[in-house]
Amino acid sequence: MCKYILLVGGILIWILAFFVLYKSYAPRVGPIGEGLGYKSVWFHFGVQFFMGFSAIVHSILLFKKGKDQEQYS
Repeated sequence: MCKYILLVGGILIWILAFFVLYKSYAPRVGPIGEGLGYKSVWFHFGVQFFMGFSAIVHSILLFKKGKDQEQYS
């Protein structure tokens, strides 16, 4: 069950990372100030992308481990 949660969580983290990146570069109208610093946006995108990637890789390894255990049982 944990492998499915990790897979879905990793995909959701990736979607969230790309959505935040898209929204930070979207043009805005009105007095909004200077907005976000682009270095912090890219840093958070990188951290979220790596977290999602790590979760997906970990879930794939759990899938392979489960398949190997079923094969040798």
